[in-house]
Amino acid sequence: MTFDPFGDFVTEGYLQNFEKEKNLAIIKRAEHASFVTGLDEAFAHLAKSERLAYDDVLKVHGILFGAVYPWAGQDRTQTTPKLTIKKGTVIFANAPEIIAAVEVRLTQGSGQGLYES
Repeated sequence: MTFDPFGDFVTEGYLQNFEKEKNLAIIKRAEHASFVTGLDEAFAHLAKSERLAYDDVLKVHGILFGAVYPWAGQDRTQTTPKLTIKKGTVIFANAPEIIAAVEVRLTQGSGQGLYES
């Protein structure tokens, strides 16, 4: 079964990639190449931030996957606000909840925790 949250695999390819490619092996190679090529720029961006925020996540996502997907780095609350994305049994955060979910994880990842005294 193909991961097709947009419901347009037949016309737009895997996850609406620029080339409308349907072959997952080719997409995985393109994703890997895009990711590796963008690492230095992504790390440079992250190094500039004293405290990471949702906008940083969007920027890095765009840097790492923007060569493959036109929507990479864009806010899902703007691009697909009503789309529920599921892969197998995993349900990704819905658009209205994504900013809060990312901010919570960034706070937890910073070692600050959610409940400081």
